[in-house]
Parts: sequence; C-alpha cells; structure tokens
Amino acid sequence: MINTVFQFDCYRKYLRSVFSGTPETPYRRRDLAKHLNCQLSFISQVFSGKSQISLEHAILIADLVQLDEDERRYFMTLVLLAKSGSKHLTDFYHQEALNLKNRAEIIKHSIKVKEELTLEDQAIYYSNWWYSAIHILSAFPEINSVSDFEIRLKLPRKVISEALTFLIERNLVTRTENVLGIGKTRIHLGSKSQLISRHHKNWREKSLDIISSKLNENLHYSAILGISKKGAEQLKETILSLIHSSEKIISETPEEVAQVLLIDFFRI
Repeated sequence: MINTVFQFDCYRKYLRSVFSGTPETPYRRRDLAKHLNCQLSFISQVFSGKSQISLEHAILIADLVQLDEDERRYFMTLVLLAKSGSKHLTDFYHQEALNLKNRAEIIKHSIKVKEELTLEDQAIYYSNWWYSAIHILSAFPEINSVSDFEIRLKLPRKVISEALTFLIERNLVTRTENVLGIGKTRIHLGSKSQLISRHHKNWREKSLDIISSKLNENLHYSAILGISKKGAEQLKETILSLIHSSEKIISETPEEVAQVLLIDFFRI
C-alpha cells in the first residue's frame, strides 16, 4: 500500500516511495516523466537530489497521485521547504509543514479513519449504496442475519448475501458465532478519488426513492439561493462546522437508527 504523504518530511522520499515500481504501487518513474512531459533522466536527478522539481511539477504530481486538499498543501509545502534559500525561510516552511501534519493527525483521530481498502475493493464497496448500508447496519444488535437485512433494506437475498460475504472477508463486518458486528468503523474516501462521484451518486439516487415514500420522519430541503459571495462562503463554513460537530455526536452515541446525511451546496 502506498504510504501517506504525511509520513514523510522530504518530498523526494515520498516520490521515491510512490514511484518505486513495486507491486504495491500502480506508479512507475516513467509514468511520472510522461505526466510531467520531461525526460526520465530528469526524474532520476530529482530522486538523487541533483535537481529540484518546480512548483508547476509539484501540482501536477499532486493531481496524478490524487492527493486530497490537505495532502496537497502538505506536499507543496515540502517542495517549498526543499527549495528554500535561507535559514529564515527554511524555518518558516518547516513549521508550516509541521502544522499541517499535526492538523491532519487531529482530523484523522477525530473521524476515526481506519485502514483503507485496496483500490479493487473500493471499486466494489462504492459500486452500490447497499454495501455501506449493510456495513453500518451490522452494528445494530437487532440485525444478525441475511433475513434481517432483507426485511430492512427490501433487497434480494442474493444481493445481500454477496455483499455481506464481501464485507466479512474484508473485516469490515465481523461475525462471532451468530452475532454480527462492525469491523473497521469508518472508511475514508479522499476527495480526489475517482470513486467519490459514484459514492455521492449512489446515495442521491437512493434519496430520490426515499423522497417518493413521503415519510413524515424524513427531512428534505432544497432551495436556490440569491446570496453574496461572502455570504456563500460563510454558509459553506457553517455547513462544514456542522459536519465536524456531528462527528462527536456519532462517536459518543450508540447505534439505534440508520440515518443518511446528504448535503448539496454548489454554485450554478
């Protein structure tokens, strides 16, 4: 598995790990050279410390390896740190990198991100909404069999059996005798992942089914807003704050109901 960028204090060490050519990573040095539109010999010089990548190269690399926003900021800071020409500037970027790493650790522990799935398993897990639904519902004490899921989710027995087998084999769901439990409690999908759109689409499609049921206990809200740019940014920050504060509620309360949270906020 590719190491996270936050494990490194030097961008070259990170690149050597990611573009190692080993079976654990899909990337090779020639892939990097092609993506940057440069000679392979230049990549070798960068890896050996004889040359530096440019900031333009750095942002292209961040795109290639699909770094999320926080990872991207940290990687770019490591590049700036390596290119610093004075002790004062070096100290500044060193502290900046340390701040970003500490912030990432706080977020990681806050949302309890566990070991991530392989790319192949992610493709299966995010292929349909019921994988994550079964994953979460397995924590409910009253749900311990395929029949329980069948009644709850109104899905064919074969679909549930295949999904449950997948989740158990990946240790996302545990089974002790006849009791199910949740394994890795949270699966984090980076914002730059190619699967993120599929994940959102799955639950928005399911949301349309739920809306048609017209259950009073459900809450749906849609609005088109005429708002200032500053107001839009303030509203976005409020929504992000709500998401962050919800993590404390989720972590400190038992599993009693399965709720789906969808928030859409975008400019047209």
